[in-house]
Amino acid sequence: MALFIKNIFIFIGLVGLFFTINFLINYHRPTDPANLDGSILIMGDSHLKTAIDPVGLPQSSYVCSGVESYVMTFYKLKKLIRENPQVKEVLLSFSYNNFSGYQELRLIGSRAKSQFIRYYEILPLDLPEQIEINDTKFYHTFIRELALYPNFFDSKYLGGFEKHKSGIEKQI
Repeated sequence: MALFIKNIFIFIGLVGLFFTINFLINYHRPTDPANLDGSILIMGDSHLKTAIDPVGLPQSSYVCSGVESYVMTFYKLKKLIRENPQVKEVLLSFSYNNFSGYQELRLIGSRAKSQFIRYYEILPLDLPEQIEINDTKFYHTFIRELALYPNFFDSKYLGGFEKHKSGIEKQI
């Protein structure tokens, strides 16, 4: 029985060591800077993601993401401006739904995890003190993404342009 308990502790220790090493490597690994083209930055939620065709603005970079709150847009803008000094103009989506109480539910409620999974790499660890969010989901997502998986930081937070078919769809 003592050998079994010893083996259990060794196994738990090795798994814990793996998680700790993985967390430290992922946390201290430098992220690739988001190199954007042009001097116009277009950001916001899905409304702007589908509204302006990049062909009309050749010096622009799209970083729009669906269901993006202004909190996430702020931290994204802060990172992108720091890494891309050539950006001179920012086009930001502005709509009534950006100010609704529903946006707060995306950071506090059950869907907060989907926001944190996309933006955890650019959010500061003291975010729960600055803004009312679901602390448990924030830290759970942060630790899970850094400790459990080897992370290659494919910049989930960037987003882009989404082209829709032109014309009005016919309703039958």
